[in-house]
Amino acid sequence: DRVRGFHSGLVLSEVLRDREAQIGFKKNKEALLDHQDDEFIRQQEEERERGKLADIEAAKQRIKAQHEVALFQLKQASESATWKKQQRQLQLDEQAALEKEVKEWEEKEKEKERKRQREKEIHRSELDQVLAYKNTAIERMKKQEVAEDEERKIFADAKKNMMKLRKAKEAEIFQELQEHQQK
Repeated sequence: DRVRGFHSGLVLSEVLRDREAQIGFKKNKEALLDHQDDEFIRQQEEERERGKLADIEAAKQRIKAQHEVALFQLKQASESATWKKQQRQLQLDEQAALEKEVKEWEEKEKEKERKRQREKEIHRSELDQVLAYKNTAIERMKKQEVAEDEERKIFADAKKNMMKLRKAKEAEIFQELQEHQQK
């Protein structure tokens, strides 16, 4: 539509220029008729006619060139729009692929973190069990040592009592012997 509007404007300007040239020529012709002979007028008309034909041909060439430029620009615009659409789609595809990769990577990282947490909890639980076992074993050993110490103490006390009783018995027997011998 713009090309057609431009073309019709160009044709109109050509027509107006030709009309002005004709009017100018007519005035010149009337002026020349007064001052010059018919041969000069004929030469002027031929020259004007050749100029008019040359102007028409030049206008046709300009219109043709402008039409070709307009078609080329339209084709370029169409190709540019197609190329832009393809580039946009390519960008969208690349962005979607990148987002998918990022999401997969994040999921893998989350899964690794969950696995680390589970392993950490298992390790902590095992460590707690080992510590509890060690503490139980230490408590058992302490109780056993206390019990053994108690037994030793009881045994030592019993032995001391027996020694005291034995000494007392020996002293009593010795005293009885002494008394018996003195009698």
